[in-house]
Amino acid sequence: MPEGLRTASGRQVKRINRILTSDTCSACPKGTVVLHFRAMRQPVKSVILSVVLLALTVPVPATAQGALKIHDTADTAVMAAGAAVWAAGEFFKEDLAPETCRWCATNDLDEGVRSAVRWDSHRSWAARGSDFALGSLVLTAGLMAQYRSEETGDGLAGGMVVLESVAVSALINQVVKFSVGRQRPYVRTLEDPDSVSRDRNLSFYSGHTSTAFAAAVAGAWAYQLEDGPHPEFMWAGLLSGALLVGYLRIAADKHYFTDVLTGAIIGSAVAWGTVRMHKSSSPRDDSPQPYAMFIPSHMLMIGFTMAF
Repeated sequence: MPEGLRTASGRQVKRINRILTSDTCSACPKGTVVLHFRAMRQPVKSVILSVVLLALTVPVPATAQGALKIHDTADTAVMAAGAAVWAAGEFFKEDLAPETCRWCATNDLDEGVRSAVRWDSHRSWAARGSDFALGSLVLTAGLMAQYRSEETGDGLAGGMVVLESVAVSALINQVVKFSVGRQRPYVRTLEDPDSVSRDRNLSFYSGHTSTAFAAAVAGAWAYQLEDGPHPEFMWAGLLSGALLVGYLRIAADKHYFTDVLTGAIIGSAVAWGTVRMHKSSSPRDDSPQPYAMFIPSHMLMIGFTMAF
């Protein structure tokens, strides 16, 4: 039974109702069509992110060069590739995911952490909380990474670096989780595991955690490189948010501890490499710059958050 229903009358969506006891909508006007929007959640997320990536590539004045340097064509291509792979994995998940688990066994470490951290009730709350925490974290990291001091002027390079880190992290995660095929922990509580989607075999490694740490490390480092005030607070805040995402994925029984740990390591490594590649080796340049083609990163942050 769905926890959320979208009701549409005619061609326009009127409102979203939360119905907990029935699949029908007795309060809706006659002729109302009821759509199960939660079943459409993954495709909708994919469409939102893909459309945002394709539609927001517009010509804008290139920013003055600060501590970070963007490579317009290359960076846009990398972000588009990462989004395309991620979206393809979500669209064709039932076709690409293994029907049976390739990695079915667990270990004492994962079992111990699972027993201590998993929420016995309201695990769906933890899952939704991890979605919200991740979206908020990416948005915050991207916006704060765009900080530029008065001396260096206004710029968007930091936000671009965060987005590229997230895109590369998502690309790697999709390839690995479809290849490894580890069974998610919640499947062990089901009487008929085959009754749920093949997402049940995509536990390793945690894409939420990988994305969270990629955004947190890239955002905090970019903020520090651009001389943002009190960078230690930015590091502490963003990394705390990333840790919260990882905790909630275990609490929701979506991942084992080793899934989350691996995601944190890979996401951090991707962010480290991305920032290193974009560090400017030349002095800051505040002179007027020519026009360039790139995606406004603050808009992409909003689009990514909507996708979650």
